[in-house]
Amino acid sequence: MNPYVVLEIPSDSDLKTIKAAFRKKIKALHPDTRGEVSADRLSEVHKLIEAYELLTDPERQKTYVPPPTPRREEFNYRDWLSQRDDDESRAKLIFYDVLRERSPEAVELYARMTKERTFALERLLGREDFMDCAFMLALEYERQADFVQACRLFLRIGELEKERPFFRHFFVEVEEHLLNLLTLRITWQLSPADLAATIHEALALPLHSRTQATLYGFLAELYHNHGEGLAARQSWQKAKSLNPKDKFVKKWARVLGISMNFGISLIF
Repeated sequence: MNPYVVLEIPSDSDLKTIKAAFRKKIKALHPDTRGEVSADRLSEVHKLIEAYELLTDPERQKTYVPPPTPRREEFNYRDWLSQRDDDESRAKLIFYDVLRERSPEAVELYARMTKERTFALERLLGREDFMDCAFMLALEYERQADFVQACRLFLRIGELEKERPFFRHFFVEVEEHLLNLLTLRITWQLSPADLAATIHEALALPLHSRTQATLYGFLAELYHNHGEGLAARQSWQKAKSLNPKDKFVKKWARVLGISMNFGISLIF
């Protein structure tokens, strides 16, 4: 029995409040007020007396252990979002998951939503939240070796950053991931023509001159390996103008100088 519940008073009530509550309730059960005393009413009287004594008798208070307060069930925001099927809730769920180290679930939902229907995550989240979310999604796509999807998201972040800076100094991380993807990881997932086109997309972004030089140098090698001599030389010259001290410039010059073909590029 919880005496505070019986007397209908707060658990931090003082002695004056306890006595006042007891008098009020016992008076309401008195025969002069309610007429003949029934067994149920008598039981209520006994409960009131028991509660009053528990709270006012010092000896009984020493041995009284209040019952545990029932835990209030907390609202589970993620479960609530998961049960909803509208695009806005799904977008919020994706963002919620990437922020709470549930990126695999976020990528799975994002992939499913973009496959099933037109799903405008950027519009649903807003520009800055989308950029943060896209960065985390791209990292997870990298972990899953889906380098094309990772690259597309990093490129979109770059386009938005070019329009209006948000990442600012942090954008260097986007730049590093793009460079790594385009020159090492994505090469076997795209055709040479698609890879060249994607690199040119990246070169339109606000990248550091050293990064641009490396990408142009990689383009030179790519064009050379596929018989595009003129495009290879043009790319190498651009790389050299951006960063003449780059350790790869001499390598590319040596390679390209061996068999330079001045034919017209077939890729562009």
